[in-house]
Amino acid sequence: MGTLRAVKFFMKTDKDLRKLLLRGGRSEILIDLDGDKEADIAMYDVNHDGNIDTFAADLFNTGEFNLYLEDTNMSGIPDTIFLDEEGNGEFKRVAEGEGVENNILLAAQALYQLIQLENIVAEELDAQLREVDKAVKQARKELRKH
Repeated sequence: MGTLRAVKFFMKTDKDLRKLLLRGGRSEILIDLDGDKEADIAMYDVNHDGNIDTFAADLFNTGEFNLYLEDTNMSGIPDTIFLDEEGNGEFKRVAEGEGVENNILLAAQALYQLIQLENIVAEELDAQLREVDKAVKQARKELRKH
């Protein structure tokens, strides 16, 4: 199973992600993040090999994709970035090569670590809230006694 099909299946079966999926075709997945029924992110299989090789994003919420990350060397990691800063359809190659791949991997690792940190902080906050709730219940019992 290619990555495009796997992501599409995962999105369709997850109750939260299903709401974001606008369309999942043979060679594309369109995702609406802000609820305006227009695609904000797209994943494409341009080479028709079953794997995602291009990501597109609507950075300025204009309804048009203006950032493209392409995997031109078929490594599974985007290595070329195109940007349409003016919104006129003229894309400029912003960066390409192994440095792009390395920076995308670094960014992905940083995001993963932030998500892990968020989970740790959320668990600790939940534990602290349970302690506060216990203290409030204990205080209410004491008040009832007097």
